[in-house]
Amino acid sequence: MADDYAKNGFKVIVPDILNNDPAPFDALDPGSEWDFMAWLGNHGGETVLPVLDKVIPALKTSGITTLAALGFCYGARPAFDLAFVGTVSVVVVSHPSLLKVPDDIEVLTFPCDSLP
Repeated sequence: MADDYAKNGFKVIVPDILNNDPAPFDALDPGSEWDFMAWLGNHGGETVLPVLDKVIPALKTSGITTLAALGFCYGARPAFDLAFVGTVSVVVVSHPSLLKVPDDIEVLTFPCDSLP
């Protein structure tokens, strides 16, 4: 998807928020012994946000003024975290995990009558 956005003129950055430790290719296969909870324990916000804290200032220094974040599954939480502090103007997520619903959603919603 990142390639498609880039082909359509968007500057696309895909930071390694997994710190070179993605889930194994066969993680969801029957019989897999991959321990998701152990993996998740090593990939909390304390490991993801420092990566983003390096990327965002570099983008702004290069002249980027408006940012959007797309997050899929595990990446949804960091996308929301960027929105919570006003770093991004738009967040799009699909199959989000690690969110507190409805609390996290309600923080970012606003009444339709407030639209211009």
